[in-house]
Amino acid sequence: MDTESTKKPSGFEFALSLAGGNRSVLARIAGCSPQAVCQWARRGVVPVGRVKAVAKFFKVPCSKLNPVFER
Repeated sequence: MDTESTKKPSGFEFALSLAGGNRSVLARIAGCSPQAVCQWARRGVVPVGRVKAVAKFFKVPCSKLNPVFER
């Protein structure tokens, strides 16, 4: 079974897909640099300090972007 095709996208991957795959757009929405967004890719989540801005812009729950917000 191929787990790569069935795994849930990371919070970062989800946010990036909402931004049309454009890291510069995601950076503008989050209020940070594109270089910072590249660091998010390595971690796989949107940082806690940026989650609310991204979630509010895309009207998605914070828990979709970072598991810290899951109940």
